[in-house]
Amino acid sequence: MARVFAGLAASNVILMIVVFGLGFGAVGADRRPTDVYAVHLTLGILAGLFCALTHVSAFTYFMATSRWLREAAVKGALEEREVVEPALRRKTRALALAMTAIAVTVITMFMGAAVDPAVRLEIPSTVHLALGLLAIVMNLGCAAAEFQLIRVQSEVMDAVAARLNTS
Repeated sequence: MARVFAGLAASNVILMIVVFGLGFGAVGADRRPTDVYAVHLTLGILAGLFCALTHVSAFTYFMATSRWLREAAVKGALEEREVVEPALRRKTRALALAMTAIAVTVITMFMGAAVDPAVRLEIPSTVHLALGLLAIVMNLGCAAAEFQLIRVQSEVMDAVAARLNTS
């Protein structure tokens, strides 16, 4: 799962960087949409959905593996304190990281809609710009932390499987 998640996370951040870059050309000096606007908007929505896919995939991994570790602990008469409780803490941490990355990205998308020239809310576009940069940084940071949690969970699963196979 670590390699799959690394690929998803890298693709997610790259897509966000592309959308961020396109944003600079989406609206002209006269505050009218340019030809790049539709591409920025479409890829921005795609980036938001891909962000959710990336981070929900990580959380789903923890849901499944925590359940597997619980069943393995029962079957192998292993201490829940050593196997299950740390797995559940990692799952809780993964949920917090996933929701943080997704929330920042969704807020960035909403702010993008708010600064749309057709909406005329008179919100400075620099707010959307700053949130876009924050979304990239947060997604990168959350993905790095999730990757580390996935790596640890995988090592624990390998160790438990080895113990079960020798008994």
